[in-house]
Amino acid sequence: MWADRKPWYVPDYFRKPWYVPDYFRNRGTSPIIDLDHFKKVNDTHGHAAGDAVLRHVAKLMRDNIRKIDIPGRIGGEEFAILLPGIGPAEARVTAERLRDTIAAASLMLEDGTTIPLTVSIGIAEILPTDSRIDAPLTRADAALYRAKESGRNRTVVAEEMG
Repeated sequence: MWADRKPWYVPDYFRKPWYVPDYFRNRGTSPIIDLDHFKKVNDTHGHAAGDAVLRHVAKLMRDNIRKIDIPGRIGGEEFAILLPGIGPAEARVTAERLRDTIAAASLMLEDGTTIPLTVSIGIAEILPTDSRIDAPLTRADAALYRAKESGRNRTVVAEEMG
């Protein structure tokens, strides 16, 4: 289900795993963003609070990326963004800005409870040889796993993992 259930939708790029848009073939990256400790939010504050967190993060994402970037929720507490025209170094700058913005924007619930938020981000370059969008997303997911494994609230670029 989408974060705010109306304006957010699954872009076709995420529905058709065999398709990589031509404008990504020259250069592009795909970060995966995962909310840290999201299960604890749902368990402690309820699913309505969890939905509010997802809407809040979705808005922060939309407000902090370029108009040509393509965000989407890919499941649970995971989001992805397709970033055309930028490589891993520029994507890291974008991801770090987004990570810092989310960490600085705790969500206050109607009852006055404040929920601090952090995210872990894995980034992968979309390679000219990637004919399926799930290829860079798989690499970004491995980088995300490394970010979680390394303590969360950080960004890892797949191409720097070695």
